[in-house]
Amino acid sequence: MKYPFEAPLEELQADLDTYVEVVFSCLESEFMVIPKGRGFIEYPVFARAYEALKQATNGFISLHPDVPAVVLASAKKI
Repeated sequence: MKYPFEAPLEELQADLDTYVEVVFSCLESEFMVIPKGRGFIEYPVFARAYEALKQATNGFISLHPDVPAVVLASAKKI
């Protein structure tokens, strides 16, 4: 079966449900295919670091170049 972008408009209109099924059959979650290499961190670690950075910057309002490195270094120890 052709993808919708390969079919002329008349063909799409005549069999729209089939083309919808073709598109849905090839969709997959990007979350499931994210590579987990050396730099990947698990969500709980990310969440702790994010919250620590958010608190240290007053909700990301007060940004100083040294703050992220200090905060993230301490978050790794938590």
